[in-house]
Amino acid sequence: MSKRVREILAVVLLFVLVFAGMIAIGAYLAVGHGWNVTATNIDDTVGNMSGYTVFAYEGTLEPEETDAASSSSSSASSSSAATDSASSSASSAATDDPGNLMEVVLGYKEKDANVVTIDTSYLAEYEDPLIIQRNGDRIGIFCVTDTTTTIGIDKTMLYFANCKVDYVVVLSNTTPTEDERAKFSSASSNSSSSASSSASSSASSAASSVERTADVTVNDYLLSLADIDIVIDFQRSWYSELGTNKYGKFLVSSPTKGEVGLVLVSPSGVVSSKIAS
Repeated sequence: MSKRVREILAVVLLFVLVFAGMIAIGAYLAVGHGWNVTATNIDDTVGNMSGYTVFAYEGTLEPEETDAASSSSSSASSSSAATDSASSSASSAATDDPGNLMEVVLGYKEKDANVVTIDTSYLAEYEDPLIIQRNGDRIGIFCVTDTTTTIGIDKTMLYFANCKVDYVVVLSNTTPTEDERAKFSSASSNSSSSASSSASSSASSAASSVERTADVTVNDYLLSLADIDIVIDFQRSWYSELGTNKYGKFLVSSPTKGEVGLVLVSPSGVVSSKIAS
């Protein structure tokens, strides 16, 4: 084989390798795009939410509750008193605007998202299990309150299993116990990172307590169930308004009154959360 032929073959091989590499990178980006939260943020920003399911709801927590969740120390609480007051005033003003939630819902519908609006003013209507279909998924939704029993939860989950739902969303409206409040209060007196760690540890203790005692709370029981995928909590501020993946489920706290919370489920099943701006 002449030198000229070898040079031509080398150039051809180089182009083939470059072309194959470009195809591989393109395929990776196309497939991987639907597998992460960043992809959701990109789709949200550009306004292409086709195939997404969005749960929209008005905030239920008082401003001081979420301020305490993000406070780094007890001394910082006094220095932020003026800010808390301003936030409370702004929150009240936003609450007086009944179109706030509707504007957000319409905005996401314009992005081609399938929007599920949750009426936080009457969560009791969700105590009876509800099954809806969005983007080809059968979604089971139900609310737990202080009167809900673990037996009732088991019956609901069995009903969902028989109906072959694809994922389950729980609206938690149970009152935190004094023990939970004490653990969170203790955690919030540390630095913000320590507070987050302690809160997670408290939740972990709650989940593990199911194994230690028969006298479990409904919230403890929810954390122990593998078939629950998303928990939106309207009473507890320490799960984070932006959500966290714990115990095989996505846990998210309601934002403050006057804000609109969103839980977004991508076509590939990636769950994320945000507060509508």
